[in-house]
Amino acid sequence: MAGLDDLPPGTPASAPPPGVAPDYVDPTFMGPSFVALGIFLSLSLLAVFVRIFVRFRITKAWGWDDYTCIKAAIGSVIYAILYVKVSTEYPVRHIWEITLSSYASAIETQTLSVNGIVYQITIFFTKLSILLLYLRIFSVNQAFTRVTIASIVVLTLLYVPLAGLAIGFLAACNDLTNLLESPFCKHYSSPTLAFSAIFNVVTDLWLLLLPFPLLIKLQMQPRQKLGLAAVFAAGVGACAASVARLAEIIIHRNSSDPTWSHGIIAEFSFAEINIGIIVACSSVFPAFFSRVKGALRHAPDESKHTQLPDSEPDASQTT
Repeated sequence: MAGLDDLPPGTPASAPPPGVAPDYVDPTFMGPSFVALGIFLSLSLLAVFVRIFVRFRITKAWGWDDYTCIKAAIGSVIYAILYVKVSTEYPVRHIWEITLSSYASAIETQTLSVNGIVYQITIFFTKLSILLLYLRIFSVNQAFTRVTIASIVVLTLLYVPLAGLAIGFLAACNDLTNLLESPFCKHYSSPTLAFSAIFNVVTDLWLLLLPFPLLIKLQMQPRQKLGLAAVFAAGVGACAASVARLAEIIIHRNSSDPTWSHGIIAEFSFAEINIGIIVACSSVFPAFFSRVKGALRHAPDESKHTQLPDSEPDASQTT
């Protein structure tokens, strides 16, 4: 940025709001919730490992939905790494408690913008995995198959351009001057984030409701039908996360404190991604728990073969 080197050291990136005294010695620090980040990531990766185990050892039926789910899990790991990197090198603080030079440096690194690309790709593969799973389960219903394929086409036609816009932002808005003066850079973030968030909520609700008409018609015991419905209803968690993210984007759409707002939105994005991956894997949980339950039921009772110290062996158990 022209003239940046001529400014006094420690010049804030923005003036504080009226009545707010910035603290440059011990500034307010949000940082990522590393505990929540670790829990969400661990649970989603555990779900993926369970899925891989079930597909290879129990059902022995590997499909395209498994490949896309693994790609989504890889995207989640990359997102987490970049998220920690941003929060470690450029802690999430109020913009008036960050120096202008540090803010310009953070923009030039574009780590957060890279995460915007990763987010779109990861969400796409997560939802694609769910739709491919639907095709696996309900492939005999031609009408449902056509609707599901149409849903895949719609997701592709929207998420690919969103990822392309994120790449364009990364290339065009790599310094503070462009970010503040370029029409594309100035108007990209808020409208794109809002549209993406609205589209996520709509598609999450669509994925949640899509299989229920077929579930109602399935010929199975009420208990089995309820259990299968509960698996699909796990998508309520993903819907809740996407709705919360949309709410935060609307609340902070015209924020004068973008560094703080982006930190809040990023945390909800991370929750949305990982809950979605867990939902994509939820169909394998009944088979996994059934295998574990069966293994525990048929496990030998070790207490029958345990001898007390210094006691004589039970003659009835000798051969």
